Amino acid sequence: MCVALIYHMARTLGFNYGLRQSSDFEPGWQNCVMIDLPTGQISWHIKDSEEDWFSEDRMMRAYTGEWDGHTTEEKYQRVLAFANVSPGQLALDKAVAEYQAGASEPEIVQLPPYPWSGIPHAQE
Repeated sequence: MCVALIYHMARTLGFNYGLRQSSDFEPGWQNCVMIDLPTGQISWHIKDSEEDWFSEDRMMRAYTGEWDGHTTEEKYQRVLAFANVSPGQLALDKAVAEYQAGASEPEIVQLPPYPWSGIPHAQE
């Protein structure tokens, strides 16, 4: 279920994402969630029975890239590196990429606060 959350967050943030088939994996686990974070590609194999968690209007989005060969350790290093990227940096990176792709000048917008601001943290 956490992978589904990450998948839908990637969609919201405008990252390349989708599902691809991995025939070299055991039956029932051949669907693979693929996401391209700014810090690198991440992926998880999911059970066939979990496909519905990743559908968009009853359609499955196909991943447009290829697996880059990352290991499980590399995947989680990329996730941790991404967790340390600020929302402002993500917005800037996206605006620069859009501008380089031929979009008009980026619009200056007020960035939202961190989604977790104001959430009390447990005391150690």
